[in-house]
Amino acid sequence: MVERINRDIVLKYQKEIKEVFTLLLDEKNYPVVIQCTTGKDRTGIISALILASLGVNEDVIMEDYCLTNDYFNIPRASKYAYGLPTSAQVAITTIYSARKSYLNAAKDEIEKRYDDTRTYLRKAIGLSDDEIKHLRNILLE
Repeated sequence: MVERINRDIVLKYQKEIKEVFTLLLDEKNYPVVIQCTTGKDRTGIISALILASLGVNEDVIMEDYCLTNDYFNIPRASKYAYGLPTSAQVAITTIYSARKSYLNAAKDEIEKRYDDTRTYLRKAIGLSDDEIKHLRNILLE
């Protein structure tokens, strides 16, 4: 289920992803906080796309994504599930987890349709090479 949602995010929310990059390209907007309900699906994907636009290695991007599991208190967030059937508890824990397969689903969808993330950022999101260079100038030292 989460894999399907993440595939949909990169296909159906391109306008919103472009809006995030537009905000990031304007230095007057800093500091910037990017967040969503649990911080791993929409936020995880946009963070991965930002890191990819900066030229960060895919393994490092995945490590960053998986840090959610270290810092998000899944048992606390799913405490209301206690008393529910075990299958419901498993489902809630699954939804709150940041699994590699979740981010890989978005990446696979991008590669299936656009060959690579750089092409996706250019064609689907509408970022020019100059904008990517500008973002790198802002975010990298």
